Amino acid sequence: MHCVPRTAHLRKIPASALGGLLLALACALALAYAGTATAAGFEWEGVVASGLNPGSIATDAAGRVYVPQRGAGLVYVYDSARNGNRLLGSIGSGRLQDPSAVAVDNRLTIYVADAARDAIVTFGSFITGAEYRGTDGVGGTALGQMRGVSVLATDPEPRLYAGEQGNQRVQAFDPARGALGSLFAFGVSDPPPFGPPAGLTLDSSNRFYVSSGSAGSDVRMFDTRGIFVATVIGPGSAVGQVDGARGLDADPASRLLVADSGNDRVALFDSAAGGFAPLAVFGTSGSGTGQFNNPASLARAPGALLYVADAANSRIVRLRYDDADHDGAIDALDNCPGLPNTDQVNHDGDSAGNACDDDDDGDGLPDAADPCATTNPLRDLNRDGCADPIVRALSPKSRANFRAGRGPARVSGRAQADTVGVARVQVAIVRRSSGRCAWWSSRRGRFVSGSCERPRWVRARGTSRWHLTTARSSYKRGSYSIRARAVQRVTGAVGQAAVPQSRFSVR
Repeated sequence: MHCVPRTAHLRKIPASALGGLLLALACALALAYAGTATAAGFEWEGVVASGLNPGSIATDAAGRVYVPQRGAGLVYVYDSARNGNRLLGSIGSGRLQDPSAVAVDNRLTIYVADAARDAIVTFGSFITGAEYRGTDGVGGTALGQMRGVSVLATDPEPRLYAGEQGNQRVQAFDPARGALGSLFAFGVSDPPPFGPPAGLTLDSSNRFYVSSGSAGSDVRMFDTRGIFVATVIGPGSAVGQVDGARGLDADPASRLLVADSGNDRVALFDSAAGGFAPLAVFGTSGSGTGQFNNPASLARAPGALLYVADAANSRIVRLRYDDADHDGAIDALDNCPGLPNTDQVNHDGDSAGNACDDDDDGDGLPDAADPCATTNPLRDLNRDGCADPIVRALSPKSRANFRAGRGPARVSGRAQADTVGVARVQVAIVRRSSGRCAWWSSRRGRFVSGSCERPRWVRARGTSRWHLTTARSSYKRGSYSIRARAVQRVTGAVGQAAVPQSRFSVR
């Protein structure tokens, strides 16, 4: 884990001597917390925005950051880290009163919880103008009603989920029904004690995780039906504990990211399969670099980035996590951990990406000796690493009939030869009549007698699309067949049809 602050292009925040000491202590704690999994650590990248009163934040698939401004009736939208996290604008003017939470689904639809009206307001994609689509819900305890929504989450369906502090429950909605149709709800306070829900997320198996902002509260897991399964992270300030965690997010490896509000830090825990073991922690109390004061929510973004709403410091902070090689892929899923490979290309689908695989296509031939290093051929008789060339004659079609002296003026087809391409195509046209053979000769412009077992090859024009011009008047009565073969670039391999590819008659 890297504990050196990184500000990049963002505004640098000076740290006091005390802040520096606390940061050093935080680094030491982080290393102890992470154990052997130091690659899962956090790095401070800077402050995105300040002077805010943020609700529960969200990001979209493009890396934009959505920040509800409590009491202002607006949701601010910031660009991706790649584009400098500059303020792009706001949504909700005249439609929102007190936005407490926001979520963006995989279709870029924006949902905002308006605490002043106990309602959810829906907007279209920000890139199309975030057009207003409707307001759903009123205060109450019945399905479709809500009270004190503090956090929103979505799943791939996409469904919408709301954590309601007033009703101490999670309610599920189906946006596909037009107006938000309530599907079900489940309570989170049984078994007690457990405060009102503050953090909510779903993992890749659609299990629910709920946290409470109340001091001494834990993090709980519920199954897909909303039935309580277990307490997965207990309360406290020690390693592997949280205190009033107000923000949750599950990453692509189903690990839990936690805004550990009461302990003024951010933590990463392993997935259910890993027993929710503590992997890394970052932050100490304060307002400087590497410090938090009541981190209230968090949201992941593409590129191994994490945004934290540092509520009492009135700012949004950007961290990088679990990305030791800085290639934008979390190390837990990086196919070349320790080696930057932004594209994560992996042609053979094994555990190693192309950047750290000496046999990218898995054909048993090392890349250095493989002219076609990214394709695993189904047919490679000469074992040169490239698929054997394929050539087809398409015209004239088989079983066509022509009159004597009026044969086909043009023979054509297609050829392919893996990634190296086709160097040339050769064609042999034979006439069989009374047990004798004659082969087309482009040099002589007519058919020339020859052995039926020894084709006379003529070079065609073109490669992937090829053709050969013949003299129509040279076609006498008999049965004709066409063979074609392609010569591959680089390797010189020859692909030839085992049987004639076109047969026609001249009468």
